[in-house]
Amino acid sequence: MGQAEHFFSSGSAKEKDSETSTPALSLFKEHSLRINKHDVSVTILQLSRFIQRHRGAVLAMLGGDESFISQVQTLQNQIAVQYEYLQYLNNGEAKVLSEDEYQQLKLGWMTIIQDWRNDDLHQSFEFHSHLLESIARASRQLTESVLSHTTTNPTLQSRIENTYLHPLDNLSKTISVPIK
Repeated sequence: MGQAEHFFSSGSAKEKDSETSTPALSLFKEHSLRINKHDVSVTILQLSRFIQRHRGAVLAMLGGDESFISQVQTLQNQIAVQYEYLQYLNNGEAKVLSEDEYQQLKLGWMTIIQDWRNDDLHQSFEFHSHLLESIARASRQLTESVLSHTTTNPTLQSRIENTYLHPLDNLSKTISVPIK
């Protein structure tokens, strides 16, 4: 183990931090936070995919097609795993999502699955859509916070916006289509 690795992995690194903060340590912490934000963002987007699929399967079930029951149960299990992983990622030293943001996402999911078989189609769609809007909002905030310090180069900034930010806008438009 090299000197740098030993310094970063030692328990006294936190104690030394306030006394002897170095540019390398500061960059390491910023990079670690950026990676954590990215991981949370990817997990949130994966969660949104599962919830969109769950919305479709539940609407089919509520519409009378009982053949979707196994798909609903599988998706509920996958979503539960994603929430557990999201909680694990968010319980680090620097919380990426505030406790309120996480609880809002979790409460949205609990509202959906609580007695979902007795919801009407419109109500179920609205519950899912509201949660998906919350997820898209959280994802956009995370992405912007990660990318806001990335570059001052206009060409690279444009590429970042086209690669990350514009697709998030499109995602938020597709998940919040109102029923008429």
